[in-house]
Amino acid sequence: MKIKTLILLSSLLCPIAFADVDIQNNESALKIQLDQVIWLNSPKFYFTNNDLENINRQFLARIFTNKQGIVTQVEILKSTELQRLDQKLVSSLKRSRLKPHTINGQAFPIIAELPIELISR
Repeated sequence: MKIKTLILLSSLLCPIAFADVDIQNNESALKIQLDQVIWLNSPKFYFTNNDLENINRQFLARIFTNKQGIVTQVEILKSTELQRLDQKLVSSLKRSRLKPHTINGQAFPIIAELPIELISR
């Protein structure tokens, strides 16, 4: 019982640890298009048909990075409808890294929306 409580609490508090980009009031963050996203360390998605429950799934996430291109926060815009799978995707996105977005030599935090389609085979 204690382990389940610890896992639940850590999953609730985990997003706070990555919140160094303010979602509500970050005027310096640039919203970029998907074709402008350049991965230095791309997300690795590992899933099985069992994870997908043998159904194709769609997921849409908004990612926030700092000036160094480190993903600081992931917001789920469209869920796969499977909480366990959503958490796997969020976790993978948080471990990824983007090339810092620079304009005239100055790096900016960025916000991008990433659609992900998971195909059952």
